[in-house]
Amino acid sequence: MKYLSTIIKLQFIVTLACYGVFGQVQTEELNTLPVNMHGFYTANNTVNNNLYLFGGRDAVEGYLVQAHYWICKYNLAANSWEELTTTLPYEVGFQVTAAYYDGHFYVGPGFATGTSNGWGVNNKIIDVDLISGVGTEINAFPYSKIWGMSSIEVNGKIYFFGSHNGADQTAIFMYDPTSSLLTKVADMIDPKPDVNLVLSNDGWIYYFVGDSYSRSKRFERFNPQTGNVELLNASLPYTGRSYVSYTWYVPGENAIYFFNSQVDNLVIYKYDISNDEIINTGMDIPGKFAYEPAVKDANDPYSIYAFKLNPNPTTNYPLILTKLTLDEEGGQTGPEEFFDDFSYDNIDQAEEFVDQAGDFVWYAVDGESGPPEGAIYWRDLITFEDDNSSSGNKIMTLMSITNRSLENLRCARLETRKMKYLKGTYAARIQFRHTRAYKGYKDGNIQTFYTINNLQGTSLYSELDFEYLPYDVWSIWPFRKSNLWMTSHALSEGSKYVDN
Repeated sequence: MKYLSTIIKLQFIVTLACYGVFGQVQTEELNTLPVNMHGFYTANNTVNNNLYLFGGRDAVEGYLVQAHYWICKYNLAANSWEELTTTLPYEVGFQVTAAYYDGHFYVGPGFATGTSNGWGVNNKIIDVDLISGVGTEINAFPYSKIWGMSSIEVNGKIYFFGSHNGADQTAIFMYDPTSSLLTKVADMIDPKPDVNLVLSNDGWIYYFVGDSYSRSKRFERFNPQTGNVELLNASLPYTGRSYVSYTWYVPGENAIYFFNSQVDNLVIYKYDISNDEIINTGMDIPGKFAYEPAVKDANDPYSIYAFKLNPNPTTNYPLILTKLTLDEEGGQTGPEEFFDDFSYDNIDQAEEFVDQAGDFVWYAVDGESGPPEGAIYWRDLITFEDDNSSSGNKIMTLMSITNRSLENLRCARLETRKMKYLKGTYAARIQFRHTRAYKGYKDGNIQTFYTINNLQGTSLYSELDFEYLPYDVWSIWPFRKSNLWMTSHALSEGSKYVDN
């Protein structure tokens, strides 16, 4: 067998902004709600620079007394409210979201004015057609009454999660506007109503409870393509009852930011989806906010619209529509820098290296991986040799082995364990081995230093590569000389650059 090697020499330096964490939240009070009411449905996102609210209930203590059937639109550009002539077919009130698709909002059944403290007897989806100006009941859920269903649109389908009708429910339903069919597609692992829903870059819907009273705080996820449901390790970081309805999803980080609106200290936490962990960002928000679902800004993932409690009235109403924006530029609180000279005796020692945050940095890939697809990687091909030019120093060496067949190809790769180093300057001193000149081999040996994220297959994929081929099999014959390929690929999202 022939031995082809790449030597990474002397040092590896990374200077970067700490985790890409934001520094603060910009708060902008926009306008007071035109009615003294709460407990309304909100649109998941703004639509054509408008924000929509559906129904609601009077601001009174205790149980619901009076619900409403109005639909109200807030024009962000004009900073003004408008009550639409279109109304809901009955009074409805509950703190969940309504999904939008192709000119229609799909509102789940909710509280209504009536007996039994206004719990109501409704069980149908409400289709609000913004074009025709009609709001009608359509498909019925398999319950005599139900409320507290959050909804989200994915690929033209509307998914309804969770509910309550005296007991919490687990069902996940899918409504297809094209066929007008309502189908149960899965069950959540833990029953819960008023669920927070986020569609991630990886195609899964991540969700967690809003009001955690006697309910699990664990995160779960649902795959719309396969119907699979998984219980995750992360859990809401609150010891008592929590009310979480304000969330941001930042695609560039594949992370959900959220806070508990019913505490005095509104600290923002971050759920890192890629690593399934909760991080305290240290950011906080002044004032108090009502337990109402946030409206995401369709043009800016860093902004949501929340409902701040007016501190003057004794009942804390009417609410103040407030824009909350994560300040990505304010987060550079000082660089996190680590230096590694790779002067170890073996790969086990290298994998024990930690950064300033105390996280293990390196991981030696071992087993089946890629590229190429199906190749075998050996951690034992990463060794540490004495540096003849510097006494006591070691040089890390990565080696690959081939006998011209994929089955017997063995590769080596060292990479970071987490996708956490999102911004900053990366520097490395590397010696690529010019194997073709050294032995006259003509194998497709690829030696590379790179940064890359794990969002392959999405619009947020990004990479920076330095790839050296002693015999460039990527070029067309007879131009297969030695080549260093340098590739950069990044995308922007709206007006904000996506750093990966």
